[in-house]
Amino acid sequence: MAAEDLESPALRFLDNPHSFLISIAFSFDMVPTIRQPAPNFCLNGAEGFDTITNVTLDKYKGQWLILLFYPMDWTFVCPTEIFAYNDAEEKLAAVNAKVVGISGDSPFTHLAWLRAPREEGGLGGDINIPLLSDVTREVMKAYGVYNEDKSGLDYAQAFRGLFLIDPKGILRHMYINDNGVGRNVDETIRVIKGLQFSDEHGEVCPANWHEGEKTFTPNSAGVANYLVNLKNLSVC
Repeated sequence: MAAEDLESPALRFLDNPHSFLISIAFSFDMVPTIRQPAPNFCLNGAEGFDTITNVTLDKYKGQWLILLFYPMDWTFVCPTEIFAYNDAEEKLAAVNAKVVGISGDSPFTHLAWLRAPREEGGLGGDINIPLLSDVTREVMKAYGVYNEDKSGLDYAQAFRGLFLIDPKGILRHMYINDNGVGRNVDETIRVIKGLQFSDEHGEVCPANWHEGEKTFTPNSAGVANYLVNLKNLSVC
């Protein structure tokens, strides 16, 4: 087998070490980090029946922000997610959270989708979630959700990424689904409540925790006491 047929990182490094190291550093720069400031953005988009301009991350300081990256308008799983988070508006307000959707569609495509009736695949004009337009794909790349596989389309899309940003602009939670599976609103709210509780009380929330359930102090005594009680409950 010829050397040029091998595409290992080692061979690429030997061929051009400077370029290789730059590409590795660039890749790590594109991955957002928990407990660090969330990547900023300034995007246009649409909300309700109008276009909107220059929406930034700073606009949501003082609130929990749920960033929903989704592949594109006029598709299949995406509208079900928009409806689900929109229908949970009161529950989200109760935990001081706002939702913003981001895709690569233009503001005018967003607007047409927002205005179109549901029977035509649109959102029916009943949505209070701003939909922002990352037409350059730079925000997708900054958050690590850029999908280079165009799958027969003329342009790349975003993966189905969700990011929770706290009132200080710090990234606190993230996960990325493959595009065939929608996100769970109740789980989003559960995580926000858990982070809020932990921030306020200094305790940690165990697996499958829900509001009102037992938490514990993050030290050896705290976890030992919790695990003993957990074992006793399982025996019962």
